[in-house]
Amino acid sequence: PRGLKEPEVHALLRIAGESKYGHARRNYALVQFLLQTGLRISEAAALCPSERMLVWKARALAPAPRLVGRAKDSNQPLAH
Repeated sequence: PRGLKEPEVHALLRIAGESKYGHARRNYALVQFLLQTGLRISEAAALCPSERMLVWKARALAPAPRLVGRAKDSNQPLAH
């Protein structure tokens, strides 16, 4: 599978942040979580709340994720 390019990542985050009905912050955070950790939606959905925080904290200490498929597969930094 092809990973997202930087403009696609920014567009995805912008659209998530513009969600209606008070879901913008939740959607933006979820998209950030998926992008920063490299987890698939099904993997993230299977995590319990305490596991989500552990994954988030562990990734914060790791090198910056990359922009292809799973976070480790590219050489363009995702976080800015």
